Amino acid sequence: KSILPSVKASNESEETQRLQSELEAVKSKLKMEKMKNKTETALIKKSLEEERASRISLENQLKDAQTRHREYESELGDLKTGLEALKTQLETRDESARSLLNKDIDELEASLQAHRLKSSETLDKHERLKSKSKELLKRLKKERILSKAKDRRILVMKSAFERLKSLSKAMEADYRYILLHLGGQIDLIARLLSAYFDGSEKRHWKSSNEEDFIEWFARIQASALWAQKQVVSNGIRNWKGQDGDVFKESTRISIQAEQDDEETEVPKSVVFDAVKQVSTEYPDKLCNLFAQIENNEVVGSQF
Repeated sequence: KSILPSVKASNESEETQRLQSELEAVKSKLKMEKMKNKTETALIKKSLEEERASRISLENQLKDAQTRHREYESELGDLKTGLEALKTQLETRDESARSLLNKDIDELEASLQAHRLKSSETLDKHERLKSKSKELLKRLKKERILSKAKDRRILVMKSAFERLKSLSKAMEADYRYILLHLGGQIDLIARLLSAYFDGSEKRHWKSSNEEDFIEWFARIQASALWAQKQVVSNGIRNWKGQDGDVFKESTRISIQAEQDDEETEVPKSVVFDAVKQVSTEYPDKLCNLFAQIENNEVVGSQF
């Protein structure tokens, strides 16, 4: 009897411990299940909220679709009325177009007839032009033959003109050499006379390279006048018998001027008169001679 209560107490303590351990295990399981339930409820709430939002959006879309449907129905009604109006317009236009086509066809037929008449007239004119063109071609052939003959004559005339040109050039050269030769002879006579009357050639004679044609011509003219004066004065003295004094006062004055290296100046009127006289006799030759004497050194080679 004294052991039984102790055994009972020990057994009860073991059972209580076992029960407590089982309770704790059950509590932990309950906690885990509560946590799972909480997470599941949160997920369910989220899904419900999403479904609600989707339902709201779908309802809004349905409302928009209904409003659009109503608008489309109103537009369809307007289109039907517009189509009916277009049909009536097309019918009226078709009738007007047919009437216009009939009028155009009538006008075109009339214009075709007029064009046919004009074409017949143009064909007649074309035939007339053909005949006229044939006549003109015949005339052209004759004129070509005549033009060829004229061209031949022109060629012959050209060749003759070229010959005349060469002859005129040769004549110009001859006149040039004659003029230069005569001028040289006059210059030579004047120098001889000056040497004869003076005893020595003290007069300053310029070379032809230093002077142009006008100066040369003026010098030749002055020499000719001086020679004429000397010959006339000498002839008068010989005719009167005055052989004692060979020199006149005019020759002394000219010789004194020559000794002082002063050239006798011929009046410009005398030079221009002489140039005019030569130009009236040989106008073309003198102009060509001016150019040749200015460009070339012919005078220097001659004298």
